[in-house]
Amino acid sequence: MCPVQTSAKIPSGTPEHKQHPHIETPGLLRLVAGLSILSVTGVMVYAVFLGLSGFGASGHILSASEGIYVAILHLVLPIGVTYTVMMNFAASRILITVYTVTLGIATISGNGALAAIAENDTATAISAMAVMSAIIYWLYRSPTMRFYYALISGRPIPADLRHRAEELAARRWINPRVKATIDWVADRLETVVLLGFAVVAVIAYFQAANF
Repeated sequence: MCPVQTSAKIPSGTPEHKQHPHIETPGLLRLVAGLSILSVTGVMVYAVFLGLSGFGASGHILSASEGIYVAILHLVLPIGVTYTVMMNFAASRILITVYTVTLGIATISGNGALAAIAENDTATAISAMAVMSAIIYWLYRSPTMRFYYALISGRPIPADLRHRAEELAARRWINPRVKATIDWVADRLETVVLLGFAVVAVIAYFQAANF
């Protein structure tokens, strides 16, 4: 009997291996990975604009604590989320939870970009709490997520889902075209980041020319 294959090389050719390549990642998780890539690129653009504004008299310069917060929440964590999701690592659940809770608490307490652009603090806090609760519920209570994480963690299928195992395993998680697009972007994270740097450099040049 041939041994069961539990890993496969990533298409990009890097030496890392994807865990459980025959288990399809749920579509919403792939979407989260795609949004995380946008977050990484967005932080670079934000950093350049913030640096350029710092040359002006009214420019705001991030404190050390603010810089660490932005770097961890909007750069380090999104990279970790993207990697663990696309590699079928169970750690993606923890990283998404940390990101969601941290961003939610910051918004509720009136800190961060989301709180800064909001006009109604009460409505913003209620919305942040609702979104945070919905994401946590989805990660830990939805049948799809419980089934998927049980599979990639090597744990037994939850008793209440065993009768649905074939249905959940055969379910098409996402439209094939959308899935292919997300996979294409995620597999080219390095290229996307480099393109982001190129865009930032062009913007920085034209912005600096105005000083």
